[in-house]
Amino acid sequence: MTENQVCTPSRDGLFGPFLFARGSDGTITRLAALIVAPEGAKVPELRAMGRDLVTPEKLATLFGRSYWRFDFDVPAIPDANYSFGNETCRVCAEMASDLHIGFVSCNGQEDGDLDRPLEDRNALWSDLADQHEKRPFSLLLHGGDQIYADGVWQCHADIRAWKKARRRQKLKTAFSDEMRDAVLKFYLDYYLTIYDQPQISHMLA
Repeated sequence: MTENQVCTPSRDGLFGPFLFARGSDGTITRLAALIVAPEGAKVPELRAMGRDLVTPEKLATLFGRSYWRFDFDVPAIPDANYSFGNETCRVCAEMASDLHIGFVSCNGQEDGDLDRPLEDRNALWSDLADQHEKRPFSLLLHGGDQIYADGVWQCHADIRAWKKARRRQKLKTAFSDEMRDAVLKFYLDYYLTIYDQPQISHMLA
């Protein structure tokens, strides 16, 4: 997680970095950064502490995008950092002392979630960023309702029909490959849309 407005999202089809804590022994903190890029696109370099070049692992290619994971270590100190392309992301990687932990949940609303101005929709994210700037969080935990995805019921004609069907008919309906792909694409697109919003993206890096 970066300090406020240190790492900004790219506008060339890249999403991320989305940073994950993988553990710490009090000396070294293990991290993973997820990057989503257009299929076939060159992914910028990631370096830990400005030095060590990290080789990514391709996790999947789905619906025209490739998903890359960079696994790396940084010293377990309050002012660790990594760079992605031309951006430097500072990380509070100290895990041995009294941890400062943020918690987020209920990220949105059921109806009209993306119709609101971003400043209104993400007001609490901005408040969280202000707190993070004053005293950086070491961890950001995610609870329920990371997104509100009621629109998934509209992502495929067969799913719309299933939702309207009687219970007995629902139980007889097979979940086809086409339905599965439509649901998967909906969730991937929706997560990326939400997590790429500027008030959110820098808190996830």
